[in-house]
Amino acid sequence: MKFILHNCSEQERLKYLQIFNEKYDYPQEYNKSFIVTQKVYDIYKLKPSRCLILDIHTLESLGEVIPCDLLVYSNVANPLKRFQKKSCRYFGYYDYQNYDEKELLKFSFEHYKKLDVIDNNIFIVSPFFDYKNIEIPKKYDGRKKFYKEANRHFDRLHEHFDTLLYFQGNRPDTNNRLIPESFYYKKEIEIIPNGIQDSVILRYTDILENGLKKYQLTDVDRIISAFLE
Repeated sequence: MKFILHNCSEQERLKYLQIFNEKYDYPQEYNKSFIVTQKVYDIYKLKPSRCLILDIHTLESLGEVIPCDLLVYSNVANPLKRFQKKSCRYFGYYDYQNYDEKELLKFSFEHYKKLDVIDNNIFIVSPFFDYKNIEIPKKYDGRKKFYKEANRHFDRLHEHFDTLLYFQGNRPDTNNRLIPESFYYKKEIEIIPNGIQDSVILRYTDILENGLKKYQLTDVDRIISAFLE
């Protein structure tokens, strides 16, 4: 099995590996499976038997030329494109998605690393990095804060805060990971809503009421089962 990073540099590959190694406990030999491709033909030469694509943008860019059956996580609404010479199965869960088979995109929490320390800081997030008009509740006065920024990576992010303050944007956040991960690490979470029913609100409400169990990746997951058929 290969993890393909298409149109990336070797430097970017090493950056992704650093992030994975910070976050997950997994066998180090898996690092060799992360490969960079610069041309579509590089993917073709791998002669894959099946390919899992986790967003519609990648499907639109590469779907026509990948020479095998496709499994696609339908993160946004799309026309469910079909191909003449290969099958394409779409997975999704929420009303703003369209798909063939219903399945959550889950998390392998059993492989998440334990935190060594947790700082008493507030992590402030607006999904599209628009902080001009936000108003931070006064109850957070006096506490150290830091912000999610485009193209900035925080080493071992979850060790730097115990409170997540999330401001919804003006368009849907279609596949938010931070909410489930913050629940897993037992953070305090506050969402400042903007009236949008997206993955942030839906996952937050669901986990608050029902816990994390159904978000744990297992070997009976529909997407994984289809990939390993």
